[in-house]
Amino acid sequence: MRLSILVLALLCLLPVAHAVSLSEFLKPYLLPGESFKSETFQLSNRSFILVKIFGQPHLLVEAKAEEFELISDEPAIYGILWERALSRIDIEATKNSSSALIIKFNSTRQVNEDECRRLTGTDRFPCVDKDSCIVACRSVPSCGTALSYDINAIRALQNWLDTTTLLDLQLPIVLAAHASVGDNYEASYIDNALAEENYLRGLSLNISTNPIFHCGVGGACYCPRPNFNLTYLDSSKKLLTALRDEILGLPLIQNTSEYMAIKTAERSGLKDEGARYGLVLQESETRISNVRNAVTASLLFVNDPVLKTHFNEAQSIYLSLRNSIERKEFSGAGTYANLFNQKLEVISARIDENEKAYAQIVELKENATGLLDSLDSLPLDNSLIEEVDSLRSQLDSIDLRPPLKKELMPGLRTELSGIVARANEIHVSVEGQRLAGLLSRTTARFNNLTVLDKAYAQGTNFTNISSAMLVADVLLQADDVQGAEVMLKQANAQMDALFPQLMKLGREIDAAKAEISSAELAIRRASDTHFILVQPDTAAATAKLQNATAMLYKDPSNATALAQEAEGMANDAVSGAAAKDQLFLIFGVVVGLAAIVGILYWLYRREEE
Repeated sequence: MRLSILVLALLCLLPVAHAVSLSEFLKPYLLPGESFKSETFQLSNRSFILVKIFGQPHLLVEAKAEEFELISDEPAIYGILWERALSRIDIEATKNSSSALIIKFNSTRQVNEDECRRLTGTDRFPCVDKDSCIVACRSVPSCGTALSYDINAIRALQNWLDTTTLLDLQLPIVLAAHASVGDNYEASYIDNALAEENYLRGLSLNISTNPIFHCGVGGACYCPRPNFNLTYLDSSKKLLTALRDEILGLPLIQNTSEYMAIKTAERSGLKDEGARYGLVLQESETRISNVRNAVTASLLFVNDPVLKTHFNEAQSIYLSLRNSIERKEFSGAGTYANLFNQKLEVISARIDENEKAYAQIVELKENATGLLDSLDSLPLDNSLIEEVDSLRSQLDSIDLRPPLKKELMPGLRTELSGIVARANEIHVSVEGQRLAGLLSRTTARFNNLTVLDKAYAQGTNFTNISSAMLVADVLLQADDVQGAEVMLKQANAQMDALFPQLMKLGREIDAAKAEISSAELAIRRASDTHFILVQPDTAAATAKLQNATAMLYKDPSNATALAQEAEGMANDAVSGAAAKDQLFLIFGVVVGLAAIVGILYWLYRREEE
């Protein structure tokens, strides 16, 4: 009995199966040769199925507990599609993510930008015109020698700072534009945010190509180039563009719902074979026309004889299908309908393949161009300069003017991939050498830091810095230049914070040592000072000095104060002992005189007697 109850309980938990499958339910609404794809979605605790035929939405079905129900009313279709579209648009998440990407983009420039300001003196002096920029530059000896006598370099320095100021001002404008994204489901707000981002991108590219960072012909190659990571901007643009497409698609829901209502009515009204194949012919005429346009557009970019052959075969099958329907030979028409649909799927796949291959080749050439241009900003030796020029000549010789011959595209892809790979190798190699130098300088700097820390007996825990340097070395060995640079920047940033602290501490310790030495001298002098009756007592001063010495590295400011007190106590001990000695001497003289007077008076009285 208990087993039966358990079985019944489990059965109640299982979902109720539909009386018929979706394929069986849709069979009366599908034409000969047609297949469908479905998308299931949930809204307000209801389950719906969007049925697509040849990639186009045709039917909307509600999946109920035990049956399917075709939704034919256009307003109902519209309401469901509209609610579905809104549920898929996450405006707040998009705004937050894209804003975070903009902030990350801006942060990538900071380290090298601060370093360049230091190297040019503009971290301490203004640079708003030629004369002020020269003054700032000459405050740093290396800048004075490298740039201050070159008017073009000075102008480039001012241009960099002016553009950096514009970029600083642009950042809050971009973030404010992002905050308005999605208001009232208006795409114009997204267009505005994208426009502001593009201006931000333009400013960063202006800075990246400034001659003071450029190491090629005509460049000063003086400062490390700000490392603008445009990937963050690209990611933000993708997020906003996707959101824009979703919002722009909202008005199209009306057209889609009307189209689906028409198709639903058409499919629901099919009563006999003649009506069904009449609709097959109508659909086929539309599809062969659409495919003709798609093939024509594709052939403008890729010359593909196989695609032409497939289309000619599709046209031939279409004519056979039309003839069979017109002669009411529905059995043969069904066969041709299947062949026709299969051929169109082959053509659609071929067009997609050609579009992706063409886009990939174009993207490879763009990547190759960008990589070769980026190498101009790196310090290349003569052999690498010649190789880069050779790669650029090879790239320039690759003609991608459409239409490209289909049979040549694999070779073009291979050649461009080779250029990209070699340009990447050069970039990694040169940047690797630069970072190896940076690692060496960072190591030397770290050694100096530890020496200072040991000299001042601080015992600082440098695990984070040493770990970052170790990871940077490992990444550099693995040719992960970007990752290594990030870790070295972290190590240097931590040392930037520690060095001023240690230097300030060092100055305080040196001052305390000087005071302690002065106090020691005062105590020695006090100890060496001798009076007739009273000697200076330096015990308290010595104890105070011992306290000062103990506090030297822990609290140098307090040690200084204690040493000053010890010195004062030693000096006070001398002056106090001198005063007491004089007082005792005077007292002794007075006592002596009194004794003499007493003796004389005694003698006098004795003689009178």
